Amino acid sequence: MGIINPAMVPMLKSMDLPYSNNSSFSHLNLLVHKRNFEEMVLELLIKFTQTLISIASFILTITMIYNLIIFIIGCKRKRIAESRSIKLKKISLIIPVKDEINSLPLIFESLKYIIYPKNLLEVIFVISKNSKQCIEACKEFSRENGGWIKVLVDEGKGKPSALNLGLRHANGDIIGVFDVDSILPKDILLKVSEVFLNEGIIAIQGVTKSYNENKNFLSKLASIEEKAYFTLFLKPRSNLSLFLPFTGSCLFIKKDFLLKIGGWSETALAEDLEVALKLFDNGIKIKLRPEISCQHEVTSKLTPYLIQRLRWFRGYLQLLSRALKKLTTLNPHWIDISIILASPILLSLSLIIFLYSLISTNTNMPINFFKLIAWSLLIAATPAFLYLTFKLRRIRLRTILLIPAAIAYWILESFIALIALIMSLFRLKIEWIRTPKSGISELMDNE
Repeated sequence: MGIINPAMVPMLKSMDLPYSNNSSFSHLNLLVHKRNFEEMVLELLIKFTQTLISIASFILTITMIYNLIIFIIGCKRKRIAESRSIKLKKISLIIPVKDEINSLPLIFESLKYIIYPKNLLEVIFVISKNSKQCIEACKEFSRENGGWIKVLVDEGKGKPSALNLGLRHANGDIIGVFDVDSILPKDILLKVSEVFLNEGIIAIQGVTKSYNENKNFLSKLASIEEKAYFTLFLKPRSNLSLFLPFTGSCLFIKKDFLLKIGGWSETALAEDLEVALKLFDNGIKIKLRPEISCQHEVTSKLTPYLIQRLRWFRGYLQLLSRALKKLTTLNPHWIDISIILASPILLSLSLIIFLYSLISTNTNMPINFFKLIAWSLLIAATPAFLYLTFKLRRIRLRTILLIPAAIAYWILESFIALIALIMSLFRLKIEWIRTPKSGISELMDNE
């Protein structure tokens, strides 16, 4: 059936048509008005969508400018060197273990060569009761190396529960946390003890570096992201004494303060971030110490990557409401923290803008194709290039070839963030799930 132009209705009414009557023209009028109403609603929906996209674009722009300012100012500040001393602190290392038998040989080997007085060191392995092989392996390691190695068995409720059990049995002045896939440098604890000679230091975050970076494309991109995160995000924030989130491994806290804040929350999906928030809420600021570092395994398989990022993003959103409530204190630091915790929302917005740009046929839309390219490069490729430019001071052809992969990596991560956001909005439950690791086989494959 053809479409009738509304302007033709008066003309049709004036014509003496056979078999015409008033009811026919009334029906025609209803069809025309209905069509006009549908067009009006559609136009309003399009304008509303474009307005939301514009607002989202503005929010993302302001956020990136804010982070860029922090990076520029923070990178210029240099840490003042501290005087050395031979006075050493007593340190307790807590290492949660669950079904990671392949990772144990790596950390066992590195612990054997740790340069530190054994009377000032204890290593506490907290193992899930169902990980029988891990329990036996850790007990054997303890028998071979003496009383500075402790083995505890917990109910397997997750990493936060294991850390709290280890904390209750720890005797050290300083509590260190490492994942079981970590490889520790032999002098790491000497450096830690030196840092804590400064009584103003309460908590520090070390740098983690991947030992399986060259395993495949995913591990390469995850490693670049990790390097950029420490160099472009954590380092400037630490230099400016802003809020610094823990990464979950290679971190050290004075035991008294950790007990004061109640240890780790066993309901938190991002327990390391939750501890960092509690420390900040008690006036304690975490400092990044790049000279303290360890190697670890980054995810090289898609399923573990999805599990890990989904838990991270849900953990951020879980804590966002706490930060938003603190905005009533008018402390600008909580605005800064809220922006960090809202990162899954910002990633979701960037993905929505990206998809809208692809499917929209409106040439006057707020974000055209060229802006789409700019957003993609800015969000995905800039961190890697800034790191390589400022840190490595050279750009290779292979780096340029990583740009398309980096954009795909950003789309994947943004999609996971969107799923996490939807799950949070519908209050879908998610439990603390350990990220599967390959351990020594991953290291051998990378060599």
